[in-house]
Amino acid sequence: TVNHMPAPSWDVGHLWSLSVEEQFYLLWPFAFIALGPRRAAWVAAGVILLGPAARTAARLFLNGTPYKDLSMFPMVADSLAMGCLLARLSGWLEGQGWYLRLFRPVYAIGLLASILLINRYMGYTLVWVFGTSALNLALAILIHRSVYCSRDWVGQVLNWKPIAFVGLLSYSLYLWQQLFLNRNSAAWVNAFPQNLILAAAAALGSYFLLEKPLL
Repeated sequence: TVNHMPAPSWDVGHLWSLSVEEQFYLLWPFAFIALGPRRAAWVAAGVILLGPAARTAARLFLNGTPYKDLSMFPMVADSLAMGCLLARLSGWLEGQGWYLRLFRPVYAIGLLASILLINRYMGYTLVWVFGTSALNLALAILIHRSVYCSRDWVGQVLNWKPIAFVGLLSYSLYLWQQLFLNRNSAAWVNAFPQNLILAAAAALGSYFLLEKPLL
């Protein structure tokens, strides 16, 4: 429930995204089983359409409260729903010529540029409300491209063993990095370069001593 907590401490503030994930894991499997794959895809599409409405409502009705800019589930659920819809439609999309053209380098670079541009101006209300949806779509297409075009030079870089290993540790790195990457702290553990070494060591320990045995 950290994503519903105004001004959490630095050490747990980043857990808002993991809270969103857990809320998603409660809702999406239920929808998928209760409604079936086809209807669940319509639910995902509906959530994508409702995302801008939820963000608009947050700015209208929560303005002036500590909850205005929190990443509460209705405001960010469309990001997850975009992935759900992509997973459901990926096979069909891969048979569409117009969609595969988006995988060409010139379009992929354009999508990447649009993501950076949207992120740069995310502080503006209109960009946050509607640009988030465009950003989700662009990210979904680029992720799909990375899987579909895994043998081009971008795919080879992403599948390079050191990069893939960082991906393997990404969950643990994200979970533990907050303890060591506090720019506002003068503590020894937050100073460079030992902060990176300690974060990596914590992630390795977490993965091999906790995650891997549990898996």
